[in-house]
Amino acid sequence: MLLFNLYLTRQVKLEKAAYALNTKQKIVKLIGQWVALFSQMLKDDPIAVDFLETLRKEVSGDSRLSSMLREQLRDRRRTRRFCIFQYLYRLENGFGSLARFDWFSSCEEPVGKCLPIRSQDKVLYEIFRPDHTSVTLMLPVNTSVQEVMSSLVNPGGDHVLVKMNSKGDRTQLKLDTTAVYTSLGLNERLFLCSASQVEQLTPLKEQQGPDQSTMDTWEQMCPKDIASQLTNYDWELFTAMHEVELVYYIFGRHKFPGATTANLERFVHRFNEVQYWVVTEVCLCTDLVKRAMLLKKFIKIAAV
Repeated sequence: MLLFNLYLTRQVKLEKAAYALNTKQKIVKLIGQWVALFSQMLKDDPIAVDFLETLRKEVSGDSRLSSMLREQLRDRRRTRRFCIFQYLYRLENGFGSLARFDWFSSCEEPVGKCLPIRSQDKVLYEIFRPDHTSVTLMLPVNTSVQEVMSSLVNPGGDHVLVKMNSKGDRTQLKLDTTAVYTSLGLNERLFLCSASQVEQLTPLKEQQGPDQSTMDTWEQMCPKDIASQLTNYDWELFTAMHEVELVYYIFGRHKFPGATTANLERFVHRFNEVQYWVVTEVCLCTDLVKRAMLLKKFIKIAAV
């Protein structure tokens, strides 16, 4: 009976150990997938970096977890760069260890011309005065209205920051509103003025759009070449976005401190730009025969 109880006790301990190991492996695998998904966004977050460093130390002390992590990395190498293959080879053949393991070693940096805009990056703000003169500033993408105004005028005045579209519709922005420049519509501009000058603001000439068609300039171009250039640029803007920006956009960026949707807004801005370009060109073409030819060309560009 005593031997039987000892056997049961041992079996319970083994089952608990197996359960604990299985749970740890699931956690490590989940963290690896988390890093693969958010990649550079986590790399820019000091809290996430500290957490991953602590976890790395824990994993390196358990050979069973470290071997599982190596296997997980090995499964990803088909889609990673050659330098990652070399790293895994050295790791698997005893030339490296998890002590030098980097969670972000397999995260690829964007290679296009349009790099992702991160929350700490600076963008160009163009602010207009009532007389249509402008001033440009390099400010962080998530700068608030209060911070924009403080960099232009002395605090305590009656100045306001106004967003105005091509129709002359004015919206006075709240002081705690952030990332206002990247969220501007296609024909919207920012104006800085006193409270008494708001009703006197008028749209810029450039906001009214072109008054002449450019069909004669590009009608000699091959539709395939135009489509290729449009697609290449759109693809770079698309790949600069991250899936989580859609979450921020739907639920509200203000609910996620430090988050940015600048890349998503840039892509939407580009979509509207191309859309209105097509509509504008068609409307500016008064000759019905040329308009039919123009529509045919746009259809060819879309069909390529």
